[in-house]
Amino acid sequence: MRITKRVYLSYLVPLMALISYAAECLPQFLLIYGAAVAHELAHVTVCVALGERVRHIFFMPYGVAAKTAIIRDPLRQMLISAAGPVFSLLLGLLCASLTWYLPWSGLRFFMMVNFSIFLLNLCPALPLDGGMLVRSALSCGMGYVLPQRFMMRITRVFGVILVLFGIIFLIISKFNISLLVIGAFLLYNLKDEGRALVHFNRLALSDTVKRQSGVLPVRCIGVDSSVDARYVTRYFGYHYICVISVFDPQRKKLGELTQQQLLDGILSRHTGITAGELLGK
Repeated sequence: MRITKRVYLSYLVPLMALISYAAECLPQFLLIYGAAVAHELAHVTVCVALGERVRHIFFMPYGVAAKTAIIRDPLRQMLISAAGPVFSLLLGLLCASLTWYLPWSGLRFFMMVNFSIFLLNLCPALPLDGGMLVRSALSCGMGYVLPQRFMMRITRVFGVILVLFGIIFLIISKFNISLLVIGAFLLYNLKDEGRALVHFNRLALSDTVKRQSGVLPVRCIGVDSSVDARYVTRYFGYHYICVISVFDPQRKKLGELTQQQLLDGILSRHTGITAGELLGK
């Protein structure tokens, strides 16, 4: 359901509120959802303060999700990713200090919710903030593609572990499905991370690298002519352009490909094409 041009509300949110009201736990639902909103608004605030563009904000049953334009600076991405957990921690500490003066059970519950959100987001799995922080840190020296693929593997491992422990916890507790839901969410979200990788390769490379005084940052790499062109994209980054030198088995240079030429060749011909074939060698 569209609220404004950039803000959307899932129909399941008011439905969950009605269910919570019928189950006489509406205050707890509002406190949990309020903590999730505060966490995401911290991300949005830092994102806007750094001059990055927030495309959409989605109010979903599990919380709030903000979609931004591609952030090319890994350090900025780290600051934006860290803002949510830090704010949740500070909000939890504030509630902890207030519980000494305000003996309201809801305040203690709100404190525990914020601490839980903080701890959950320390998990190094995408799209959680811990995973975003690790990916951004690796991107500083490895470009975008390799860290993204590495974090997708880590996320798959964490997702499977959480699902397995979630099943065990469900059997023991008879009703608690929290770990099972989190693990399933991480595994389900992998398809979105895969799409993000494809989108980045297609749209966010050569045409969007920022020019500084008319100078483009360039990284040169060399590959054998028999190398699959898709493999080369692992070394692409979002703060430099790659120039690929292609060599034959005798290490004789056959020619060069620009980053965009390689991408256009992969997309317009077939995914199994080699670097040498793109040169016509």
